Amino acid sequence: MRLPPALLRLCGALVVSFSLASCSIGYNRDWKAAAATDATLLPKDLEGAWTGTWKSNHDGHKGNLRAIVTKLPTAAGQPDKYNFRYHATWANILSGIINAEHEAIPAGKKRDGLVNLSGEKDLGRLGGVYSFIGTASPTGFKADYKGKLDKGVFEMKRPTAP
Repeated sequence: MRLPPALLRLCGALVVSFSLASCSIGYNRDWKAAAATDATLLPKDLEGAWTGTWKSNHDGHKGNLRAIVTKLPTAAGQPDKYNFRYHATWANILSGIINAEHEAIPAGKKRDGLVNLSGEKDLGRLGGVYSFIGTASPTGFKADYKGKLDKGVFEMKRPTAP
């Protein structure tokens, strides 16, 4: 028995949708746990949950952006490094999770926590290499990104308490 092409396309779309949704479910659980922990503490550095938006300067597309940030071990005398586990949405339908490492160099007085961030992420054949530079404090983050197909900005802050 042969299935009609429309039914095959529908089944394929459902499989892809469920696969993407399952990735987001784990991320949502981790992000909510980080946000709940952050709500009980005054942030001292970049670690924890973040929420905000991204916007393309190239074509005006935009979406929601969240991140779970963890500090990475570094050798003495080396700049701090953080892993940003981003969850971005496009057109309120598609979403993706991207891990990117950021190097943090103090930008102001050590006690204010302001840092300059930089890094790169290779998104493979379709996206190419994206670079990003920005500034962050324990409560705010703004960065510019650019790649071969797009450039824009993302801004984040700490989530409000539930």
